[in-house]
Amino acid sequence: MKKKITAYNIILLIFAAVSFFVMLQSQLPLKSPSTQLIIGLEAFFILTLLVEIFSIPLLSSQSTVSVVPPVIWSMFVLFGPLYATIIAVVSNFIYDFQVKKIDYRMIITNTAQQLTSVSLAGMTFLWTGGTIGQQELSVLIVPFLASVSVYLLLESLFSCISLALTEDISPYEAWAANFRWLLPYELALIPFGMLMIFIYQYLGLAGLLLFMIPLLMIRRSYSLNV
Repeated sequence: MKKKITAYNIILLIFAAVSFFVMLQSQLPLKSPSTQLIIGLEAFFILTLLVEIFSIPLLSSQSTVSVVPPVIWSMFVLFGPLYATIIAVVSNFIYDFQVKKIDYRMIITNTAQQLTSVSLAGMTFLWTGGTIGQQELSVLIVPFLASVSVYLLLESLFSCISLALTEDISPYEAWAANFRWLLPYELALIPFGMLMIFIYQYLGLAGLLLFMIPLLMIRRSYSLNV
């Protein structure tokens, strides 16, 4: 079993490195961030980290669920895939290392999974015609939904494979036992991600604070189901 997990981690790390490199190439040349952008990135990093810290552990496994996805999806549009990936991966690593204090192999697995999922989803946003900072809903909707679909698919796939290897069950059994109930909630998060984009674009940091209320409500619903 340990050999399978190690082989899986090696494959994941290769995928993660390639995904990040291709995504980085799509963002070049990089521009110097403005003061407003830096403030926005810092605010979203704090929000992402807080949401990660308040993740809910699943009783049936060592996995957790959180309401971080709409925050990541909104960053594709507001800041672009590169910044979204860096914030998502760093906050996830801090949570695993400092809060959960899990085994280093699981940290490697989680970090590589997050890096691959966010990078590929972010590139999907650009490849399907998305523009960073876009405010027109009719133009934004298709790239946004495409990136969200890729993110949800990869996150679900990686989580099920990782759990299946850890507990020596099939990926389908892992999904059915731990993640099937999450699907309606994940779909319900999609409009929240879209709403977050427009709230931040029009209200700035104040809008970000207001958005904490629905996120806490969704987390409460997660907690009740767990």
